[in-house]
This record gives sequence, structure tokens and C-alpha cells, in this order.
Amino acid sequence: MKLIDRGNGPPIVWIHGYPLSGRIFTPQTSISGFRHIVPDLPGFGSSPADAARATMDDFADGIIGLADNLSLTKFIVAGLSMGGYIAFAVIRKAADRIAAVILLDTRETPDSDQVRADRMSMIARVEASGTNAVFESMLPKLLCAQTLRSNSVLVDETRRILESASPAGITSALSAMASRPDSTSTARSIKVPTLIIVGANDSLTPPSDSERMHALIEHSQLNIVQGAGHLTTLEQPELTSRAISEFLGNQRNLV
Repeated sequence: MKLIDRGNGPPIVWIHGYPLSGRIFTPQTSISGFRHIVPDLPGFGSSPADAARATMDDFADGIIGLADNLSLTKFIVAGLSMGGYIAFAVIRKAADRIAAVILLDTRETPDSDQVRADRMSMIARVEASGTNAVFESMLPKLLCAQTLRSNSVLVDETRRILESASPAGITSALSAMASRPDSTSTARSIKVPTLIIVGANDSLTPPSDSERMHALIEHSQLNIVQGAGHLTTLEQPELTSRAISEFLGNQRNLV
């Protein structure tokens, strides 16, 4: 996996969502006092796709392997949307290496039957006609209505991030999300400090999902970001980074 490795201090591994790239965390890599490790998952951004379709466990193995290669004994794991699903899989596999958790615009529950069927339908559309259908359907779901109306720069940047995804990366991620397990028990098992962030206008993983996770995770904080949809890190970078900085300020001695 291609990655950005920036800064010094306790390491944070940032895991992006679908169908995005590590660029969604660009504002957060300016948070001082920490080492920011931001991979592009296979088939997204600058990373080539793997030959076979992945599962959440495969993505998690890739993150753990990356931590091994960088000699990270313990690290903070941060995941947005699908990145949160991967974070839960990392926690199941390597809980003893997780110093703290940041969950952004995600949920612990698996797909409903309808969502799973929709993902399979989208896989067929991508295989038949390419990726344009994904980009056109996802853009209005990622950003809130106010952003879509008034921030053409961010809309264009989000579109460029989407367009960096490969067909193989997209179909692999769709398949992995459709088959992911219920992470309710994983959320309940988390014993390290956890920050949960969600956009107030997130329609994909609404605040009710984050409120439910907050109730499940004993040592968790919940921050609802006003003026943001699903991409809190880009739509409200200052508010999101401030919430993360305040949370991380208490975690420097954990790694």
C-alpha cells in the first residue's frame, strides 16, 4: 500500500472509507505531536488493486502488516466509514496493540439485506459499465446539501478523490462491506479510550448510529459535528481536527 508517513510522536494509522483515499485525512495530518500514517487501501488513491477480492479481515491484515513493517508495537487506529469497519476487524485481531480508537462516520452493525443486495447490484454495474455510476451516486451522499450548494472547491476535490478509485478496488470493497460481520460485540469489548465523530447531517451513517456505539463502548466520547455530512474530515476540518486534538491530548502516554 502507498502511504503518507508524516510527523513525530505516538502513531495514528488513518483508514479511509469507500470509495475514497487517504486524502480525506489531509487536514488531520497537521495535528502536531503525533506521527500520521495514512495508507491508500488497495485499488484506491495511489495504491494498485489486489488480484483477488478482499474481506474486512484481509484489509485488517494489511493494516496490521503495515504496522509490523513500521515497527509499531502499539498505535492509535482511526477509521472513517468503511475504515471504521476495518478498524473493528483490526481490533478483533490485535486488540493488545491498540492504544486508542477514533471512529468517524461509521457504524458497528452489518448491512441489511437490502443494502447488501444494492452492493451486489452495483458490483454488476461497475463490471458492465465502469465506475461512473458509483461516482455519481456517491457524491451527494458524502457531502451535505449546504456543501454541495456552496463549496464548489470541496465538491471538485471530492470528485477527484472518487475518480482515483479503480474498478477492481471498488468491487472488492463493495464485496467486503456486504459480507462484513456484526461488530456489536467488538464495540462492546473495547476498553481503550475511544472518540466517536459524526456529521450532524450524515445520511449514510447518521448520528443515531454513533449514539448507539457510544452507549456500547465504555470509555468513549461522542462529538457531533455541525455543518457536515459523511465527510467530517473535509467538510468541517477545523471542528473535526479540534475534537481529535482535544481527545489525543489525553492519550500521549498510551503508546
